[in-house]
Amino acid sequence: MPSERFKHGYAHDVFLSYTHADDQPDAGRRWVTQFVSDLEARLQSVSGKSVNIWRDESRLAAADRFNDTIAQALRSSAILVVVLSPSYFASEYCRKEREVFSDHARAEGKESVGTRSRVVKVAKFRVGLEKYPPDLRELLEHKFFVESPNSTMCREFHLSDDPAIRERYKTRIDDVAQEVANLLAALEPARPLAESNGLVYLAETTSDLEPQRDELRRQLEQLRYEVQPRAELRLLSARELRNAVAEMIEKCQIAIHPVGAYYGIVPEGVEGKSVVQIQLELAKTASRNGDLPKIIWVPEGMVPQEEVQKRFLERLRTEFAGRGFDFLEGPYSAMATRVEDRLKASARGSRDVSAPPSGVYLVCGNRDRSLAKTLRSFLFHQRFQVEWPPNSLNSDELTGNPEHQKLMRRNSAHLVVHGETGEGWIQDRIRELNEVQQQGTISSQTTSPQAIPRQAIYLANPRRDDKEDILVHDIVLLEGYAPSAVGDVLKPYLDRIGGTAAAAPSATEDAASAAGGLS
Repeated sequence: MPSERFKHGYAHDVFLSYTHADDQPDAGRRWVTQFVSDLEARLQSVSGKSVNIWRDESRLAAADRFNDTIAQALRSSAILVVVLSPSYFASEYCRKEREVFSDHARAEGKESVGTRSRVVKVAKFRVGLEKYPPDLRELLEHKFFVESPNSTMCREFHLSDDPAIRERYKTRIDDVAQEVANLLAALEPARPLAESNGLVYLAETTSDLEPQRDELRRQLEQLRYEVQPRAELRLLSARELRNAVAEMIEKCQIAIHPVGAYYGIVPEGVEGKSVVQIQLELAKTASRNGDLPKIIWVPEGMVPQEEVQKRFLERLRTEFAGRGFDFLEGPYSAMATRVEDRLKASARGSRDVSAPPSGVYLVCGNRDRSLAKTLRSFLFHQRFQVEWPPNSLNSDELTGNPEHQKLMRRNSAHLVVHGETGEGWIQDRIRELNEVQQQGTISSQTTSPQAIPRQAIYLANPRRDDKEDILVHDIVLLEGYAPSAVGDVLKPYLDRIGGTAAAAPSATEDAASAAGGLS
């Protein structure tokens, strides 16, 4: 057993706040006693140090329990771990324990370690929003129970009939141990928390996808990303929820939205929308919509279990896929790889500020302007200079328009969006592209007076027979039908017109390689 202890200056590493009702014999075990034993063993394993966990094991009545010994132990503890349950919130002495710990931490000026609270929240059983005091709402919650996706019932891991759910207890113990060990290490002199590689928004989802979401969160944290949200969104009011999610998304490098077989929790005051839907809509309307990579992941073979979820999925496929969102239906490993690729691209983009821009004219009809906006933002953040028809120009009647012809001549590359536009419209655009190919162009963006433009047609929904019949020479045809990801569809075109040069691997990429990536 390790003999060395953390050198944070406190007598105890952890003070455990709980009620004795949660340690009564239950299914052949005392839950709190087992939890402490398992946590201590795992803490020693992940930290390589001896760990001291203090808890009150007396059997005194609640009125007699809180005394000077407990108060002194609280003031002498580095971390407070609270075990939440209905009986915990009914306990006045548990509230008093949190109060004494917080008051002392505040007096020391050590309420948090970096951005992390010194209070770690363990949820033994589900408790309603109305029971949560403000000091416990804005903390990550390690849940040791599973909720039924289509009812209000929940069951602790150890009581489940499903062996896979019972096994989740061990993984959750490790989650708590990892968080506590990191906090204890950061409290040591000259041992701050490792510098974060950035923020990732990993949206809350339904209980059927919680294991996969937890796995992705662990892998991201191992790569030193800070994962949001940390607070349980169900514990926030409707206004708090919207404000908090919008603020977090604005700060994050990527937003990942797992979507499962159920519609999910519908908070009060949100017009019948689930937490899953609210997060997606806020990501869609974020002011950083153009440069924020967003991924919707639906597991391979997933079958919606509710009619409302079936309709919601269809809406995601038609209104979200390809319009600022990568829509991925596949296995977990494919999603994890996509996340890793997007984070690497983001890291390269943040370093590569010297790459020369390339002029691209993005041609679209009026009804395809929304999709074109997504493509424009994507190209811009790949370091291309992008122009498109101004609002004053009727994009459905471009033939012969002087402003349109000027944009055609001025740019060295052309990308035509063909979705809602008709067959006659696209044939006019093909004739224009062929004419420019034959004539060449004098482009203000190039040094060659006869630079031949690089051209593509982006085929988007709806699918039609006339789109399948398009035959062109020296023009790249890109099939961008939903649920294709914009970045994947554009890759052949970007290869042709010359994207930014690959940068040297970053520390983030090296970390991903060392950890075996996310998949």
